[in-house]
Parts: sequence; C-alpha cells; structure tokens
Amino acid sequence: MVVRLITPEQCRGARGMLELSQSDLADIVGLSRRAILEFERGARVPFLRNREQIKAALEAAGVEILPDNAVRLKAK
Repeated sequence: MVVRLITPEQCRGARGMLELSQSDLADIVGLSRRAILEFERGARVPFLRNREQIKAALEAAGVEILPDNAVRLKAK
C-alpha cells in the first residue's frame, strides 16, 4: 500500500476550502501555528506522523487529498 503524504500546497488549499486558519488546524492536530506556517511555506517538513495527522484532520473535516497534488471537497 502506498501512503500519499499531504503537500504544502494541498494543506493551504484544503484549509482555504474548509475556512480553517493555520491556528485552527494547529489546534486540531496539536502542533504550533508556526509549524503549520513553516510547512505551508516549504521551510520545514514535519515528521511523518505529524503530516499524517494533518492529512487525517483535513480529510475528517471534509476534503479529499488527491494523488495529483490537488484537493477537493468531499461529496455529500
């Protein structure tokens, strides 16, 4: 099984679709806002587990992380 990690671009896009701030996402996954900021800027790559938590939180909130570096809202 191939695990697809979330990219900085997908994180920014998903947050925008969900109208979540960096602080909101940081609170949900238990990271600092700075960690989210640096990840989205490409200045820092979080540990694998943290990237998995970011992806899982965004998917649980209603987006799909697609393999072609895209995101979309889940169909209801």
